[in-house]
Amino acid sequence: MKRRLRLAFYLLALFSLFFILYSLPVGADVESSSTNYKVKTPTLDEAGPSKSSTNYKLGDSVGQSVQGYASSTNYKLYAGFQYYGNVLLVLSITCDSSVAIPAVTPGTPQSAENNCTIVTNSTSGYTLYTWQNNDPTRTSPPTQTIEPANLGTYSNPQPWSTGSSLGLGFSLSGSTVEAKWNSGSNFASFVNNAQAANIYSSTLPSGSTAIVSPLKLDVSSSQITGTYQNEVYYFVTGSIL
Repeated sequence: MKRRLRLAFYLLALFSLFFILYSLPVGADVESSSTNYKVKTPTLDEAGPSKSSTNYKLGDSVGQSVQGYASSTNYKLYAGFQYYGNVLLVLSITCDSSVAIPAVTPGTPQSAENNCTIVTNSTSGYTLYTWQNNDPTRTSPPTQTIEPANLGTYSNPQPWSTGSSLGLGFSLSGSTVEAKWNSGSNFASFVNNAQAANIYSSTLPSGSTAIVSPLKLDVSSSQITGTYQNEVYYFVTGSIL
């Protein structure tokens, strides 16, 4: 992801430089006036509309002599038709490398937490996704999985109901997390096999966000005792526009 974003920015920089060099003699940045109107420092966007392909998106503007980001104690200025952040998009997520849930007795769910920190300079926020490789699976024969039952979905997480909510459920908690997660009290089951889906969208312009993902697990009385394991993945996407 970072490699593609970096390449996209270099294309933008080279493309803009080419047209600026050949557009300066036209005098697009010179004040124009008539009897009734005055246009100061006009911008000509003769480069055309946005371009895109499967992996890249290109937006360009030509004729802007002053653009970019500036700030003071009380103000932030995003100058120009397009603003690309601080040269390259900074976007990272760090979560606990492993989480162990205590031994479960059927009908008595156990809990744990996964702590994540997201850092970005994106001016338009970011989106968090998650999925699992499979339902928790017994690590020794005979193989058995812990399948979810009566748990919510990513779009509609539900309160945990002891005795009827089974399997591995997760929630979200944090100062900017949507109300649908009810501060970590509403749960959903993970989707499988890289069918990633949005679980959180942040509109924060930049900075660091701490998110806690409470986990809860319960099983039926027919579940074989033993150690169960799975892998859960998180990733984030953002934009430099």
